Amino acid sequence: MSALKLGLMGLAIAGAALLVIPSCYDPQPQNGSFRCSQDQGYLCPEGLRCDTVAGLCVTTVIPPDMQGTAIVSGDMPPLSDRSCDARLKNGEVSGLVNLGAANSAGSEGNLSLSFDASALYYTVGGALFTIRLSGGNPLAVTGSPQAVTIAGGPTTIAGGSFTNTGKFWFAGTSGGTTQLYVAAVASATSFTGAAAHLPSLACPFSLPMFLNNDSSSELYLTAPLAGCGTSSYVVQGAADRNLGAFAGAIGAAGYQNATLLPSGLTLIFSSTGTTPQLQFASRGSTDGQWAGPVPLPLDALGMTSGDVEGLVNPDCSALYLVANRSGGKGGTDLWAAAIAAP
Repeated sequence: MSALKLGLMGLAIAGAALLVIPSCYDPQPQNGSFRCSQDQGYLCPEGLRCDTVAGLCVTTVIPPDMQGTAIVSGDMPPLSDRSCDARLKNGEVSGLVNLGAANSAGSEGNLSLSFDASALYYTVGGALFTIRLSGGNPLAVTGSPQAVTIAGGPTTIAGGSFTNTGKFWFAGTSGGTTQLYVAAVASATSFTGAAAHLPSLACPFSLPMFLNNDSSSELYLTAPLAGCGTSSYVVQGAADRNLGAFAGAIGAAGYQNATLLPSGLTLIFSSTGTTPQLQFASRGSTDGQWAGPVPLPLDALGMTSGDVEGLVNPDCSALYLVANRSGGKGGTDLWAAAIAAP
């Protein structure tokens, strides 16, 4: 058998069926992939996608096995018609309530849930507060807001999220520089050992959130990729990376305040401007690329042009909103609505 035929058989077995490789891609024979960059428009040969963090073209599909069954790496079972993602995208929400005791005449925002989903955390004027949810009722709060102290933390806080190790990761600004921070949770109102991480930026960024509440996984936040004073992007990257290694998850500016649904397959965020509205993007697997934005159909909750943030709780029973709606106490308030049962 000729060397050419042997070579072709090897390619078929390995599943590397790249028949035409444009000359603009710089091959990496040692790992079988190709470089891609912003200068190249993040383009890759057919069948590959650009991993913008690594700067390499990578495959998401494992070729058919000997019986011809295709396997998709990182793929997940199809979402049912009654999945959390489907119910929210269908606008199956009702019973909007203002979380009155949590709100003030100032603007509440940068909302997150404690890891056990028993309390809300949010900012007012750059300070962090918490309030407990009423036991068994995710649509009601109990008691009064409590200030949260972060020992060794920055001057102002722009929201964060809790991870599965019991840490609070947040965006904080001191001396004109915003950085990613992490702190241990000593109690509901006292965090300790604040330590700075990358990214670090001379412009504010906000609301960091990790896929699967895992600080070693994808990190999402809102940042002005084009420089201070420019429109914000929803960006994805990883902790301890410079912002230059992040990429726009949606691919366009003018979006903010991204949160993930528990599946990791739906991203909720808001448009910016004078009439903000909640949007969503979807992907087929947790290593896939996002498709969107699409307006989130919240017509059942009335006026939707003042919603700047949305967050779904882990059991998908409640949608929390940060919104400037009629009936609030001033600025943006915290609201909650029930998500239909599966």
